[in-house]
Parts: sequence; structure tokens; C-alpha cells
Amino acid sequence: IITFSACLFNIFSDGGQLFYPKGEPVPFFVCLGLSNFGDDIKPENMCGFWIPAGKGVYIHPGTWHNGIYVQRKHCPRTFL
Repeated sequence: IITFSACLFNIFSDGGQLFYPKGEPVPFFVCLGLSNFGDDIKPENMCGFWIPAGKGVYIHPGTWHNGIYVQRKHCPRTFL
């Protein structure tokens, strides 16, 4: 079970972002939200996704997001 609370979100309408861990593949966690909430995005509008080791995530332009989260046992970690 993962308990998570965050209130700081970003959105980039002009370009997407790709995240893939450098070095040894590790799982990570991202929170994403639809752009149809406009600037009134709230934590309850976000959805968390567990990304398995060896996979990456592409965040399309106009998608709300916050940080990329890695389990402490895999830290520190750098992403492309």
C-alpha cells in the first residue's frame, strides 16, 4: 500500500516528457491528471501509476503531473 499526498502539480502544453531510469532498471511511481480540469486541478483529480522495472513513461503535452518517485532502497536514481 502506498500512501501519497501532494498538492504541487505541473503541466506543459508545448511538449511532452519522457522518464526512464538510467543504469539498473528500477520500478517507480508517477501521478498524472487529465488537462480537462484546467487550472483547478486537485489531488483527487490525479491518478497514481506504478511503473515496473525496465519500463519508462511518456507524459503527453497537456497532462498534469508531479514528481517521479522511487523507493528509498533504489535511491539515489537519475532519469533520462
